[in-house]
Amino acid sequence: MSEAAGFAKAKTWQLVEHAQVAISNFKKRNIEAQYVPDSGQARDVILGLIPKGASVGWGDSLTMSQLGVLDHLRAATDFRLFDSFVPELVT
Repeated sequence: MSEAAGFAKAKTWQLVEHAQVAISNFKKRNIEAQYVPDSGQARDVILGLIPKGASVGWGDSLTMSQLGVLDHLRAATDFRLFDSFVPELVT
């Protein structure tokens, strides 16, 4: 294993360990949390939490935008999206 590959593996291990500590702390406060290894899986988990036919309010979240959640909700026909970036919805 190259030095760079070893470093990457150690860094991944460290991130997973930090995530597990955070998840444990959330659970102590009765907050559900889970670790997923990549952004595609994170997007799928988030979208899987939204029931079909649900109304979804969207304020602003750079993370959710970067994950592609907003793009999916805008394109989907099985959710009702209240998108704060659509001028007609802002009063």
